[in-house]
Amino acid sequence: VEARGTRFAYICDISGSMDAGVGTASTRRIDILKAELGKSVEALLENAHFFVSLFSSSATPMGGRMEWI
Repeated sequence: VEARGTRFAYICDISGSMDAGVGTASTRRIDILKAELGKSVEALLENAHFFVSLFSSSATPMGGRMEWI
């Protein structure tokens, strides 16, 4: 998804279902999420800020960081 802005919030599912494989490959959903999140953050401009929230049964900021990075 293409977006414009300077602040991006990522809300990532880390529930047990993300441990499942995709198709017949051994690639897990969580591995795809990690790769795509990494690519997206790397593509942000230098003046952009981001925040990552992980959720399963409850939501938690990634790394315990409550501020924009």
